[in-house]
Amino acid sequence: MKRGGSKLMKLIDFTSLRATCAECSIAALCLPHGISKPDLDLLNAMVRKSKPIAKGAVLFRAGDALDSLFLGRSGSLKVQLQTESGEEQIVGFFLPGELMGLDALATHKHTCTARALELSSVCILPYDALSEICSHVPALQESFMRLIGQEITAEQELLLSINRRQAVGRVAAFLLALSHRYQRLHYSPREFRLSMSRYELGNYLGLTIETVSRAVSRLQQDNLIAVDRRSIHILNADGLHDICRGEPVAVSMRRSHA
Repeated sequence: MKRGGSKLMKLIDFTSLRATCAECSIAALCLPHGISKPDLDLLNAMVRKSKPIAKGAVLFRAGDALDSLFLGRSGSLKVQLQTESGEEQIVGFFLPGELMGLDALATHKHTCTARALELSSVCILPYDALSEICSHVPALQESFMRLIGQEITAEQELLLSINRRQAVGRVAAFLLALSHRYQRLHYSPREFRLSMSRYELGNYLGLTIETVSRAVSRLQQDNLIAVDRRSIHILNADGLHDICRGEPVAVSMRRSHA
């Protein structure tokens, strides 16, 4: 990398991001252990913050060229494909501290569209600059690859959890996966708000909105969760695991009262 007069050095002040990332799962990407002062200066020049992204606004569209990857700062986003009939198919939800834009790595064009579920913001990682820095900072490259691996593993685990499950099992598996993600980001794994609507949740899980509502009601009636509009309180995580494994609800209820 050319150190003098590089455009890379003018892109961003990284220090405001550092305080945010210090308490979340992306600390390994932004603050590799033992990073030197010169390398930290390179990082300081790379990351930039987006303007607030309004609910429903698009971060990137299918077909857009790969310019940057994105790390959630606040809010949440959904990623969707368009079917041949023109319908929306949601393929993922992203929370603060999670990496977006990996769909473009293979072809350098996005295959999905990312849209904000609520007022959100992201940190922008210019792809060329990120690639160049990674080649000079092995610790950052290792952290970056680990973060990609975490995203892939989380997606695979969720797919395995909902595959061949009945509706109640799919919703239980989704809530558990969301709980684990919040815990990894140092938020409460027991109490959180669903930023997506029940229609969007059903679209993602392959269920109708009515089926999602019945599944949520069933979990609530069995004292596994408490629901207040979009706020979820997990009362019995072991019981949700039992549901995912196909065990009778009564087993979960006995454990909750043991």
